[in-house]
Amino acid sequence: VYVTGKSQGSGTGFNIVTIKYDSSGVKKWASVFNGGVSGNGGYDLIVDVFGNVYVVGLANSGVVIKYNPLGVILWNTGLYGFFGQNEIFIAKNNNDDHIIVTGGNSYYDYYNLEELNPSNGNSIFHYNWDTNNSRKGIPNALTLDGLGNIYVTSTTTQQTSSEPHTLATTKFLYPGTGTGPYNSNNFLTVNSPRTISGLDTKIDNNGNLYILAKLWTGVNWAFFIKKYDPSSLGWIITTGSSVGNDTIPASLSLSNNLN
Repeated sequence: VYVTGKSQGSGTGFNIVTIKYDSSGVKKWASVFNGGVSGNGGYDLIVDVFGNVYVVGLANSGVVIKYNPLGVILWNTGLYGFFGQNEIFIAKNNNDDHIIVTGGNSYYDYYNLEELNPSNGNSIFHYNWDTNNSRKGIPNALTLDGLGNIYVTSTTTQQTSSEPHTLATTKFLYPGTGTGPYNSNNFLTVNSPRTISGLDTKIDNNGNLYILAKLWTGVNWAFFIKKYDPSSLGWIITTGSSVGNDTIPASLSLSNNLN
């Protein structure tokens, strides 16, 4: 069991702390990373088949830290453009073992996508949402399919602040091992006259994409799930519910039988 987050240091503000426990709950090691500023914190982590741990967090800007199975730091690398206190997400592409990171910039309302070499933390590919699109966006979920394609679900607005938030999922096509950067494709949007925010994204074994979101009805918050079939390029189902005054979802998961 691995946990990452932030811990108050003595005279150092918050630090990124990562802890490993065994199956009985006994602590095996704990590592503290101080990026030199008070706003440090771990946000997400993954573990590879060799037991190496990759932690993504904030230390002034975004940072990825790689630990070996004993908790020794092998490398850390800064992430360009990852500022503010928004969440950062990390995943691994099983096709080439590259590390994928996405995170927002709360000051300017855009997000970045970064592909890193797991051996040394060097950047392979960088994508900036604000530079490449007319919409602003803050990411809420990151997932990959079995082919290595990346899906980022975000909450976006147009450039004018008076327009409502919308849901957007961008698919970044896997170019193949060593063949160059990802290309963005299949920009899916769910527009609404009222605020709608994407929250989570999952992909089943058949390649169907499920997106969890919340919607302001004008009276209260409700939730809905969108299922997207990549073969027909169309939305299949929409389901929503509101219990009481507000129903605000947080997470989406799929069982093995897709129920």
